[in-house]
Amino acid sequence: MVEALGVDDPPVAPVIGQCWIVGTAPVGAWLGRAKAIAGWTAGGWRFQGPRGGMTALRAVDGALLRYDGAAWRVPPVVTPPSGGAMIDLEARNLLQSLIEILRGAGLARS
Repeated sequence: MVEALGVDDPPVAPVIGQCWIVGTAPVGAWLGRAKAIAGWTAGGWRFQGPRGGMTALRAVDGALLRYDGAAWRVPPVVTPPSGGAMIDLEARNLLQSLIEILRGAGLARS
């Protein structure tokens, strides 16, 4: 679980076990660690470089962040259809089911 995505400045008072995804222009103790996951331990900072397909759960909203090989991505917000001139309940129910599957897989969020 990570506290935040795209942070360039290391936090002043991290708690052991907290992690952040480093931004693209890191400074201080994170210099040279762009896009890595930085975790605070009893021995100081430890880093895990990103790899394609790597995922991390964001603490604030439970979003499943995914590294696509170039950048960390936040799943898009997907909302069910509403309104329209012609309402097809069968199609709408199917779309709602697909949206729930995407959310369950971490590929979309509410």
